Amino acid sequence: MRKFVVKAPAECRVDAAAGLKTELLAALDQAEGKAPVTLDLSGVERADSSLAQLVLAFMKEAEARGAEAVLVGDTGFRSVPSLLGCDQGVFAGAKAPAATGKRAGKEAAK
Repeated sequence: MRKFVVKAPAECRVDAAAGLKTELLAALDQAEGKAPVTLDLSGVERADSSLAQLVLAFMKEAEARGAEAVLVGDTGFRSVPSLLGCDQGVFAGAKAPAATGKRAGKEAAK
């Protein structure tokens, strides 16, 4: 199975988020719901709330397409819940398999 991985840049703010969105949508198009699309945040050194918004939009878009979204490297200051200031709330029920990260879409529903 082909892997679709999009790596977020070290500086992930508004300008970078726009380009990242384009890459993620292209990966979702190419994957056609047959393979997971992974957003790798492990290299992020600086981020703002635009990254958090992007992650939420990516996960919702994947779910709407019946695709699987995987989020890796989402720890510490890169933590999306931390960026949003809601370490509980919407993310409290998210499944986070230890080996691969947070997932959304058809596989997460199982």
